Amino acid sequence: MKSIRTPAERDRTDIASWSRFDRGGHRTAHDAPDLLAADITRFFTGLAEGAA
Repeated sequence: MKSIRTPAERDRTDIASWSRFDRGGHRTAHDAPDLLAADITRFFTGLAEGAA
């Protein structure tokens, strides 16, 4: 599957996070909820640490 990262970064300069997973594909929330939950936790932990 071709990534949309290149056109996304070209068109948007405010992308705060971009993650790739070794499983799950476009249905990561269904196929690999553990990966998605860990990624969301990591993202918001980084925001909280940056605000401190």
